[in-house]
Amino acid sequence: MSVSTQKHPNADQHDKPEKKINVTVNGHTVVFIEKKATGAQIKATAIAQGTPNIQADFLLFEKKGPDHQKQIGDDETVNFHDGQEFQAIADDDNA
Repeated sequence: MSVSTQKHPNADQHDKPEKKINVTVNGHTVVFIEKKATGAQIKATAIAQGTPNIQADFLLFEKKGPDHQKQIGDDETVNFHDGQEFQAIADDDNA
């Protein structure tokens, strides 16, 4: 009787450590495992990882260069890359 020692083609996928993606929110490193998230998820993860001075109702912006930012809506999905920078600020329209 012979026993098969052949591994399933996807067997090693679970053995590999998940790739972590480091972004910054308000200058603090926030680590994601997923390759994308919504604006609300970015803020919630930043809060959960201890980023100070941020709340879920803040406006979120992605830094696109030294003089340009793009607002990210709570339901808008962002594809991550290492080193990406975001800024969350209070919405002053209520003043």
